[in-house]
Amino acid sequence: MYRNTNNETGTTLQISRTKAETQEDRVLKIYKLVPDRPMGPNIVAKMYNNHYPAAPVTSIRRAITDLTVQDKLVKTNVMEIGGYGKDEHTWRLPNEE
Repeated sequence: MYRNTNNETGTTLQISRTKAETQEDRVLKIYKLVPDRPMGPNIVAKMYNNHYPAAPVTSIRRAITDLTVQDKLVKTNVMEIGGYGKDEHTWRLPNEE
């Protein structure tokens, strides 16, 4: 989901929405590569930037949040060291029932 905070319109808005959707798909693919490992935004951003055009960690965080709202990812209580040497939460794929 693209949050149009800069009031884009027309083709520019459509391109931004398409890129945001693609980014979510790509982030979800990264989680599916290692389905048993919870990962935080900084780890996902590193993996993302190794496979796709570079994206800032803030965009990866947005994609993770949107995927969580869509019930495609689940936030865990597992913490890992983030980009600034501080603990950050991790997310994982939902359990298959």
